[in-house]
Amino acid sequence: MRDANQPFFPQNAVVNPGTVVTWFNVDVGHLHEIKLVDSSKHVPYDSGTFPNFAASKPVKLNNTGTYIFSEAGLDKKYPNFVLNGTLTVPNQLPPVSSTNGTSLANNINTVIPFMVPTNQQEKLISDLKTLGFGVDNLYTFKTPRGVASGEGCGDKNQSLLILTSSDSDPNGIITRLKQISPTLPCT
Repeated sequence: MRDANQPFFPQNAVVNPGTVVTWFNVDVGHLHEIKLVDSSKHVPYDSGTFPNFAASKPVKLNNTGTYIFSEAGLDKKYPNFVLNGTLTVPNQLPPVSSTNGTSLANNINTVIPFMVPTNQQEKLISDLKTLGFGVDNLYTFKTPRGVASGEGCGDKNQSLLILTSSDSDPNGIITRLKQISPTLPCT
């Protein structure tokens, strides 16, 4: 089992030009803020802080290149806890079928990484499927912050669920995820 050194998942992602990216905070009791930095050290996006069970404002990535996303210093309990990763926008279009011009991704418009306590994953997967999400894959990690008293996790492991949806509207996806996230003790 791998250790998760930080709770932004995926830590490194590749998205097509024109992709709209939104972060959803299911980190119970913690504020988050995402800043993107491009190769010239310019900050083209700052989400501002957003609470748990809320989404960041979306950002549409039209320009190719690699963006570093990061956050530091928001959690006074864990002052050295730095979250980071990369978003790469390659100079290519998504693959299409040669016969009808449709995407090879079976009408999947959105991929959502979603962390859940491993001891609750079976019920949550069932609930997510009921809400119309597919579960493409899952990975189990040791909890990044450990199991601290009073955090209510009750599980030293977390599972990263890779969800899929045909919905391309971030608001619709967030509305459905909000039906699940209040039941999570922590992530």
